Amino acid sequence: FHLPQDGALERISVTWRWIRTSVTDWIRLAADQRACWVASFVDKARAHGFTEGSIAAFLCESSPWYVTKNDQMGPLLPAEQTAEALATAPATLPSPEEEPRTARQLD
Repeated sequence: FHLPQDGALERISVTWRWIRTSVTDWIRLAADQRACWVASFVDKARAHGFTEGSIAAFLCESSPWYVTKNDQMGPLLPAEQTAEALATAPATLPSPEEEPRTARQLD
C-alpha cells in the first residue's frame, strides 16, 4: 500500500513476473544484445524442431497465443522485428499450429 500526499490510502499492485531477473535483464540489454539473443533463440528453436509458427508466436507481441496479459511471454517483438528474426516478410508471419486458448478455457 502507498500513502500519497493527500493522505488517501492507495493500493499498488505489482506482478512478480515484472521483476524477475530475466525481465529486468532484458530491459537493460542494448538493442544489439537483444538482437543477438533473438537470433540465438530462433536458431536453437529451429534446431530442436519447433515450427516457424510456434517460434513466431513466442516472439511476437501480437501473437494469437496471448489471449490475456497473463499469457504474454517472450520478448514481445513487433511483427516487423519478428519477421526480420525469421527472415520472412511481416505480412507473411507463420501462424502457430497450436490453437490459442478460447474464452471457455479462460473460465
